[in-house]
Amino acid sequence: MKAKEYYDIIMSFPQDPEGISQAVSKIFIMMSTEAKELITKRKAVRGQAIAAIVREQNDKWNAIIAIYENKNKWCPLKRNGFWNHWTDEIPDLKKYR
Repeated sequence: MKAKEYYDIIMSFPQDPEGISQAVSKIFIMMSTEAKELITKRKAVRGQAIAAIVREQNDKWNAIIAIYENKNKWCPLKRNGFWNHWTDEIPDLKKYR
């Protein structure tokens, strides 16, 4: 899925604190699922290959932020939030940044 499509999902939710929270949770889960599918599809087993996929998803995360800021002047997402979350969960990924 492209960053614009994820942005559209965020905007389909009410733009209040609860709606934004639900939207962020939804796109985070969708992007994590997409990363898992890419790992399986590319047969990534080494940390470096997995880190590359997580970085790719993080770049998309940051693109969503750019789209959101361009259209709304602010964004509820934290830059590099996808990468930061997964490196907290899998510390070995940090050495591939």
